[in-house]
Amino acid sequence: MEAPNRDDKYTHNEESKVSFEELIAAGNSLKTIGQIMELIGAANLFSLNERPTPGDKQVVSGIVLQTIGQIIHTTGIFQQLGEPSDEVMLQGQKNKIAGTSLKTAG
Repeated sequence: MEAPNRDDKYTHNEESKVSFEELIAAGNSLKTIGQIMELIGAANLFSLNERPTPGDKQVVSGIVLQTIGQIIHTTGIFQQLGEPSDEVMLQGQKNKIAGTSLKTAG
């Protein structure tokens, strides 16, 4: 049996890399959907509260920031899928960093 040549190994590694990148993007999409659901639930719960406290308002504000951050972060991941140009890759990285910062602030 022949050992696989370098081209076959390179092609296999590139295909695996794309599969894992897509898996990461899908996972982040699910996190984004979950974050949006959390925001909807918290906002609706807040609206039912007849006398919201400042703490209640802070919690909802924090969830809003986290949701915006998650959306920006996921956008950055999708920008980096495939073989984007250096400019698109850099913008994707900037979006991921900005999104992570907002999630942390929330």
